[in-house]
Amino acid sequence: MHGKKMLVTTDLPVSAANEDFFEVEKYISGLGSFICECETPMTIAIQGDWGTGKTSFMNLIRNNIDHAVVPVWFNTWQFSQFNLDDQLPILLLTALSKKLDAGQKEVLDKFINTLIAVSNAAVSSTLNVDLKGTAEAFTAKNAFDTIEELRDTFQQSIKSTITKSKGKDRVVIFVDDLDRLNPKRAIEILEVLKIFLDCKNCVFVLAIDYDVVCKGVGMKYGDQMSEDKGKSFFDKIIQVPFKMPVTQYKIQKYVDAYLNKVGIHGGDVALYESLIGKSIGCNPRGMKRLFNAYLLLQKVHASDLSGEGMQRALFAFLCLQMSYEAVYNLISSSKDTYFTKEIVEVIAREAKLAKNSHGNIPISSESNDLYEEIKAMYPSTADENEALSKIQPFLYHLCDAITDDNDTLSDEEYQKVCAIISISETTVGVTTKVAAPMVGAKKVVYVLNVIQEIYQSYQENGSHFKMNEAWTKALATIASRESVTSSTISDKCCRQLKLSATQFQANTQELIDTYTQCGSINSIKHCALFSIILENNSKTLDETKLLNAFQGIFS
Repeated sequence: MHGKKMLVTTDLPVSAANEDFFEVEKYISGLGSFICECETPMTIAIQGDWGTGKTSFMNLIRNNIDHAVVPVWFNTWQFSQFNLDDQLPILLLTALSKKLDAGQKEVLDKFINTLIAVSNAAVSSTLNVDLKGTAEAFTAKNAFDTIEELRDTFQQSIKSTITKSKGKDRVVIFVDDLDRLNPKRAIEILEVLKIFLDCKNCVFVLAIDYDVVCKGVGMKYGDQMSEDKGKSFFDKIIQVPFKMPVTQYKIQKYVDAYLNKVGIHGGDVALYESLIGKSIGCNPRGMKRLFNAYLLLQKVHASDLSGEGMQRALFAFLCLQMSYEAVYNLISSSKDTYFTKEIVEVIAREAKLAKNSHGNIPISSESNDLYEEIKAMYPSTADENEALSKIQPFLYHLCDAITDDNDTLSDEEYQKVCAIISISETTVGVTTKVAAPMVGAKKVVYVLNVIQEIYQSYQENGSHFKMNEAWTKALATIASRESVTSSTISDKCCRQLKLSATQFQANTQELIDTYTQCGSINSIKHCALFSIILENNSKTLDETKLLNAFQGIFS
């Protein structure tokens, strides 16, 4: 029943140099030399997003320098899984003391008991309870003396460890997964490191990200703490920030190795690499998830995935799913509206034109609705433009991957593409509910809201009504209600109707004048605004709904 073992890959971090697919050896060697030669104490931050390989990087550094230093490893996230967040600083110091040489057993016991006393005193003060032994253990000396005693005891442990290490002159303490903790807890760990572990002959290497530090400072000390304060905190704790060199990763070697594992060879390799590069990018964890999902679906749907075209399509939609899930959900739930055979062919042709012209080309009318829905997912024009600059090139590669050399699909091939999308839904991590396609009145909701606000100003001001003032007030009112900027509302309205702001105001004035003179909503059909809406949305406009919507404005 069971065949040969699947060549899936786990998410275990790299620990040996022969697993360095990204060819970061020069960074490992350089940072390792710095750690061995720098003055102490020293704190180094290994910064990077989740999945960029921080743990693997620190593993390789540890293996590179363990002949010259005493390495100690602590994984904060493992402890946090057992609801021990409040005790993490104590657990960290206790674990480190056990891994070091703390002299006689009574010295180690004294160190740990003092840590526990400090922790219990804090708990006792917070909860207003009297924990047994807390008063005797902690109030015998003031807090300053206790902290100094902890520091001295730990320094003695460091010194003793180095003395017994036969020629090694420093302890290197690796603290992993700090950025997986609640940011506030991560800050508390950093504070402990600064207070207790500011010891000679120590180098601390921390997996942490600058953004996590800034967020944690705000959570711990209040939102009034500015970003500059967060940066100051980071700079005081961290002497050397090191950002993961993801842009320098040699991902071709890594991708080729895994493509070979899953049976992809030959001329298609470049296309697969482009799909990854335009979606997941240089994130090792993301690539592992991608290849494992692909292998899983190959096993489950082997009979449905015969042929290179089907496998290529599956891979492309998995890239979309894992990098642009909202867009994937839109296409998956509304293929008949936003990913028709015609739209796929148009985008494939646009991809070829963009490649030949070395840049993006104007969006065609056929694919415009898809891109408009994608833009609607983002709160501001700047966000829209940034997202589209990433998503559009990927969609070029996706549609290129599922069409033939002539950028066409037969009806049968399109049905297979739809089947592939359904198959790929098996590996969706979180299903996001996608709103139904906006048609008729729903599609012009901002337009309707702006006109409603302008008409209200007209009723309130009568002969003193001024369109430009009413327009500005309408935008501000809706922007406040929607928690966006006035320019965002203006951009969405004007883009929806393909009008300038001046033209929008002129047509709205004509709409108001027509209604005022005729007193009948049916006469709206004769106004310029309605005709423009009808012209630009003729494929999806529900005329009755739109009339009802405008009736609501004037009623």
